[in-house]
Amino acid sequence: AVSASVVAAAGAASAAPFTPPKTAPAASGFEVYRGPMALGFEFEYPAGWEVKKKLIKTHLSEVNVTSKETASTTVGVVVDEVKIGKIEEFGTPQDVAERVLAIEKKKDGVFKAEVLGVGKIEKKDITFYTIEYIIESSRGNKHFLAKATITGKQLYVFTAQAKEENYPAAKEALQRMYDSFNVKPMYL
Repeated sequence: AVSASVVAAAGAASAAPFTPPKTAPAASGFEVYRGPMALGFEFEYPAGWEVKKKLIKTHLSEVNVTSKETASTTVGVVVDEVKIGKIEEFGTPQDVAERVLAIEKKKDGVFKAEVLGVGKIEKKDITFYTIEYIIESSRGNKHFLAKATITGKQLYVFTAQAKEENYPAAKEALQRMYDSFNVKPMYL
């Protein structure tokens, strides 16, 4: 959801070949997913969750990690090339949130989309925009945590989601994954 709105406004460019995912052990029941080296992103996820690639490639890189206990509890990262160099060139965190909600509201079966919070995180020469929002739809109500940045003319979007009724139980794990998402700065 977030990637579509940010990419649409930022302007997508061509894709590069996919490199298989890398994982490594992490402390206390979590593993580390490392994206292709050329893209330089990583995040922690609970051991036992399933790492999945999309069968039809629509992004430069895309990975989804799903809870085996609750299939509707997932995190995903998409990477796309864009024409701008920094997320600030796209607008404010509130601007991004408004675009995300506009796209969500156009989806079939969506009754309501509401932003719960937006923010900005500075981390090692990279600015991340954060959005927490909920969607009420005919397919159920979902809670989202999203984090986006642009570096080296590549857009990175991390999205964690759970059905609203599962969110309280999933919140701690989703928050840890969200907090651990990191991207190395790239300079073109």
